[in-house]
Amino acid sequence: MLVVSAVMIVGFMLVFADSGERAWVQAILVGSVVVVMVGTLLLIRFLDDPYDPGLGALRPVAMQRTLEVLEEYRGVVGEAPVPCDERGRART
Repeated sequence: MLVVSAVMIVGFMLVFADSGERAWVQAILVGSVVVVMVGTLLLIRFLDDPYDPGLGALRPVAMQRTLEVLEEYRGVVGEAPVPCDERGRART
């Protein structure tokens, strides 16, 4: 659906192109919209699968570091009741 929408927007811009303008002006107008749409589609693709290997992907190392930081804070603050068990279920 996103690709169909992108094609429709580019088609809409081409239908309403002004013949009085120079070709490079029209190319800049259509090109800028295409760049924004491609960027948006790439962003949606990246956000759809953040664990996919590649640039900017989330790694388990970040969670391991977070757990280490939490343990350090726990040593400073002291023992506090943990709201959930090891599986993430809320303790009553």
